[in-house]
Amino acid sequence: MPQGVLSYIPAILLYEAVPKESFVTYKNVLFLSVTILSGFALARWGRTERNADYLRVAAAGFLIGSVPLYFGITLWTVIMFMLLFSFVKPLQNNAYTSFYYKLSSELPLGARFRVEAVVLREVFTNAGRAAGVIALMITTSLAETAAFTWVLTIVAALQLLIGWLASPHFPKYQFIPERKLTRHESK
Repeated sequence: MPQGVLSYIPAILLYEAVPKESFVTYKNVLFLSVTILSGFALARWGRTERNADYLRVAAAGFLIGSVPLYFGITLWTVIMFMLLFSFVKPLQNNAYTSFYYKLSSELPLGARFRVEAVVLREVFTNAGRAAGVIALMITTSLAETAAFTWVLTIVAALQLLIGWLASPHFPKYQFIPERKLTRHESK
């Protein structure tokens, strides 16, 4: 659900700060350009072995980006949030996708499971987005209060869990424990 909320909150914030639709469209072009440049830099210099670090940096970027919103949802605070958000979003998306494909390739069926893994990923990703949108629809009264910024900060903080889950320090569990050979069986 945090992914779903973070997918739609930026546009809602921008419309909240500036009700003029043409201005919002021009700003979205600017933010999309930042996203494209960030994605290009990641594709050029990023390394898959640093995926957990990229996820943590993206989560920290979301948190830091939410700080200006505590001073009010104004044009400049939303622009600062959106610039940082647009910059770190490719870090999160690319690292998450790369980690997911690496993880699915390590499953017992390997490449034969890849199509099913992609379908399952899309189902759960879209379910999370839908849950986020439903949660926002239920709490629309928060959009005009300081509570909206708190919700955004909490959701951004939850993103820190993704970096921890993808890190090598996350405990690995085996569903079928390996059987240790006794001294007599190993001979």
